[in-house]
Amino acid sequence: MSQTIEGTWEEILTRAEELKGHRVRVTLLDVAEPGESLEVMLDGLVGSVSLHAETPATEAEIFVSEATLHERAVKFMAWATQPRPGLPLLSDEAISRESMYENERL
Repeated sequence: MSQTIEGTWEEILTRAEELKGHRVRVTLLDVAEPGESLEVMLDGLVGSVSLHAETPATEAEIFVSEATLHERAVKFMAWATQPRPGLPLLSDEAISRESMYENERL
């Protein structure tokens, strides 16, 4: 079984007992300057990096994170039973059992 372990040499050495007797491959990666932020390291590798900016939560996300199960259920039922003007109604034939299985062979 292949396993990838990454870290500094010192971090890898702390696992010496665990790795004893196993074949290992060491690949030296480009080293970032000490104290260099992850944002700087990833610049140029990733299209856009913004680790500090937070997107404000939407009203729905706030509701979901704070509402009780009962409050969610009430809100869902209100949404599910609201009128939907502009949406066509299905015909009786469209919702009949026979039309759902008309392409099925017995």
